Formats: sequence, C-alpha cells, structure tokens
Amino acid sequence: MKSIIQRIGRLTNHEAETYRTFLSAINKKIGCSHFVDINKVLYTDEKKYLTVLVLNELWKKLEFDKLFDTTILNNQFLSTEQVARILTINKLLDPSSKIRTIPWLQTTLLPKIMNIDSEHYKKTKIFNELIKIHNHKNKVEKFFVDFSKSQIKKKEDVDIYYFDGSTSWFEGSHCVLSEYDLEKTRGFYPSVVGLMLVTDKEGFPIAWELVNGHKKDTTEFQDISKRVHEEYNVKEITYCFDRAVATVKNFSAIHDYKSKFISGIKDNQIKKVFDLETFEKTRAVILNYCDLTPEEQRGKLPIHGFYSSNKKIFFKDLGVVGESRYIVSFNKDIYDAETKEREHHIHNALLAINEQNQTLLYAKKDVNCDSVEKELIEILSHNKVTSIFEYKIIPLVSKHKTQTYRIECEFKKEKLKELQQTDGLMVFITDHVEKNEIHFKVHASQIIQHYKDKYVIENAFREFKSFLDLRPFFVWKEEHVKAHYDIGVLAYFINQYINKKLSIVNKNNSEEETLSIRDFYELLEKSGQVVKLVTPTGLEIYKLKSHDEKLTQVFNKLGLSALNSSKAHTSLNVFH
Repeated sequence: MKSIIQRIGRLTNHEAETYRTFLSAINKKIGCSHFVDINKVLYTDEKKYLTVLVLNELWKKLEFDKLFDTTILNNQFLSTEQVARILTINKLLDPSSKIRTIPWLQTTLLPKIMNIDSEHYKKTKIFNELIKIHNHKNKVEKFFVDFSKSQIKKKEDVDIYYFDGSTSWFEGSHCVLSEYDLEKTRGFYPSVVGLMLVTDKEGFPIAWELVNGHKKDTTEFQDISKRVHEEYNVKEITYCFDRAVATVKNFSAIHDYKSKFISGIKDNQIKKVFDLETFEKTRAVILNYCDLTPEEQRGKLPIHGFYSSNKKIFFKDLGVVGESRYIVSFNKDIYDAETKEREHHIHNALLAINEQNQTLLYAKKDVNCDSVEKELIEILSHNKVTSIFEYKIIPLVSKHKTQTYRIECEFKKEKLKELQQTDGLMVFITDHVEKNEIHFKVHASQIIQHYKDKYVIENAFREFKSFLDLRPFFVWKEEHVKAHYDIGVLAYFINQYINKKLSIVNKNNSEEETLSIRDFYELLEKSGQVVKLVTPTGLEIYKLKSHDEKLTQVFNKLGLSALNSSKAHTSLNVFH
C-alpha cells in the first residue's frame, strides 16, 4: 500500500534521481555512500525543532490562530496572528525582550514550520503589532470564557471563579501604569503595576486587567466582574476571593449579577460572629484528641459541634447571621505553624533587644535616645511583634561613664491572647444560604474546599513571575506593557492546558504519573534539536535526534498523535 507524503511538483531529471537515491538510502535498500560522498556533506548549524513544533501545533489545536487578524497587508509579509504566535512561543521557551525574539527566531525551525520568511520579522513590525494584539484582548477573553464553559462535563454543585491580584515592579519611570507603591518595600524598584486576574476552578484564565500599582484588589474587582457578566454573558457563578476583597460593595455587585461569593473574614472581625472565649476549651479538646488518636483512626464524630473534613481540619457551620452564612474552621497544622512562628519571632526579638542593651551598657560615647528607639522599632517590626510588646527606654550611665539607656519590654497580655485565640482559625462567609428541606444545599465542607482550591490562582501568579518571567519589563508604552501581559496570559493558558492533559504511563504500565511542565519542556528539548545538513547539490535536510519513547505517550495525551508519524516531519525535510 502506498500513500502520498508530499507533492513536490515537477522535478528535473537530476532532482528526481537525487530524491530516488535518498529514499532508497533511508529505506536501507542501498548504502548511504551511493547517495553522496559523506565527506562532501556540510554540517551548518543546529535548530530548535520539537519544542516549537509542538507549541505551534497546540496553538492551532486550541484555535488561537482564530483570535487574531490573519490578514497580511501590502508590503507587511506577516500578520498580527503570526507575530502573536511567535511572541507567545518565545514566552514559553525562552522569555526575553521583544527585540531579542528576532535572533531567537533564527535559532529555530519555526519560520519553516509557519511557512514565513524570518527576515521580515523586525523591530518595527513587532512593536506595531503589539498594539493590535492588545486590541484583540476582549476577543481572547470571550474565547477563554467559552472554553471554560465547554470543559464542564457535568453540573457541579458550584461553578467557581477565582479572583486575585498581584503586583510586579517596573524598571523605569515612563509607563503611565506604573505608580509608586506606598505600602510595599521594593528596594530600587519602587514603581509597580498590578495584574487583576479571574480564573475558573481549573486555573484557566477568564479575564484580566492591568492597572497601576496604587490600585487595590478591593476596588478593582467590580470593574472586571462587570465585564465578565455584561460583555461575556456569564451568569450564576460563585466568586471566591481572599479576605481583602470581602467588602459590602463587592458583595452587592455580585448580587446584582445574580451570582454568589465565598470568602473569609479578617481575624479582628471573627469575634463578632463566633465566641472565641468558649472556643478555647473546644480547641484544647481537639488538640488533645489529635495528640492521642492516630490520624488514620480519627472518626467523624463531632467534638463540641465540630466535624472533621479530612482528619486535620475541624469545622462548624454557624448558620445564617444577618444576610450571610458563616462557617468556622480549625486547622491543627496551621495552628502548630502559627504558634511556632510567633514563638520564634518573640525569641529572636528578645535576643536582639538583649544584644542592644549590652551594646548600650558599654557605650563609650553619649547615646541619642531617638536612635535607640528607632533601632528598637526596627527590631520589633522585623520580627513582626510590634503589636504585642510595650517598652520603656530608661536613662542610665554606661560602664564608661557616658550617657546611655536601657530598654525594658513587657508583653501586652491582652493583645497576645487575642492573637493566640485565632491561631489555626478561619471563618468563611458566603451567601449560599439555600436549604434542601433541613440541610444547606452546599455543605460546609464544600465551602471550605472551594476556598482551599484558591491555590490555583495563586499558582497562576507564581507561574507568571517565575516560569514565564513577566518581569522585568523591556517596554514602557501603556499599550505595549498591556500586550506584554496579554502574551503572558496566552502562554500561561497553553501551559495550563498541557498540565491538565499531561500524564504518562510508567514503564510497568501499572500506574499513572504526572509529568511536570518543566519536565515536559526538558523532554522536548533533549530530543528536539535538529542538525542541518547540506549536500553538494544544495539539498537541505535536517537530522532529528532519536525519538524518546516517552514522547509517543506525551503526543497522544496532548491530542497530537500525528507527530508520532514520520510524515509530519518529512514534509519539513526533517528525518529521524
């Protein structure tokens, strides 16, 4: 049985004979020496191949090529979509400045894969297209919303959207988005921009907004949620966000869109809905129970009204208070960590104060009281114990007969007790108050789990700042900075898609193991370089390294099984 791999058109007799000989050689019907003198084959350079090929195929598979204008204007040679594709693939493989993507492109076979002339990929073209890329942002967001809806296989108890914000420092002072941040220490990089992000429960981005660093998550939530509901027709979802965003105005905005929320309340508000004094006895019973009972033997019987969700977390549904429902949760591991951390900070602060007193005692020159107090405040602040210490600075004469001082500190017992009362404690607030006969439709343990799953959006920000390397910035115009983030979000979406799809079978085929995104790229990189060979007749071919058996599984998991066939590569003159 024969099949056509590639139509190569009319050939000269010499070209036809060259191809016949080459095919006979690779099919091992004749020796390579019959094809060409090996000494006359020229080795030129190596190119990145599999990495760019796979990401290019995923770009098309996800239909990202439909999100941007594919029109090529007169004398332009490249479309907005092609520039966006190159920038996104670069962001995934070798994050760099937009200008540095020009030499990077030359190190890959991406131009051949995309059927473009890399000579037309120039600085002016890149920066002109950045503005056009950002102009497609709403179309991209709408696509992401539709993608998220299409992935829901069954009706979940709650359709969750997570919201959070994060800042990044900005090198330079020209960008109008960048603003001095009054609350965070940035060293030599005081100017920051803020990224506000909404993801679905799987961590896929839904919508985002870039703002100046002075704006806060609390105030920015309403604008981005309004766009999600009014422009993309999203209805009846549940927003989950941290305690900083939990305000009456935001709750009201959510209700206006017939949606719901899950959040937490700040420690200083807990006592308004929960008796902390009474809980001290309950906590002692829970801790004693955990110490005496191995984790695998812990049951689900209530302890003073607290149930166990995973044998480490104990919760109690406080029911509806006013218009909202409250659930209190106690996590033993967090309690241990917070208690130990505070004791550590107190110990370090007392050691530092003692050292300061020793220095003051042996001062050879008169000491300024304000300097002593300033240094003391720095010690307390550094160790995060300012609120639980009160101090006096007492004058005295040093061993060297100079004017000096001694610091005396005491605990603020009430403040210390107040902090200790909320160790390991979290109170959740939600408007899921509907009941099914007697019980709430959404169980308390589900509310807690949804809030715990907020790590998906926190992971997104870590991915942006580390793997995708969104900072530092090498652009400063507002549209360019925003496009820089748009490209980063596209790249993150692809990585998240790979993460969800990728699990490969162990050699014994007995269990599944997850291949991390970093291992995935290392695997492609290891097997993905090609060597360019040129024959005396000018025929150019590329030799690919041996195919790792894991790649077959990877391509299958990603829905790219066609890449396991040599046909996908020979059309590009790439051979194993």
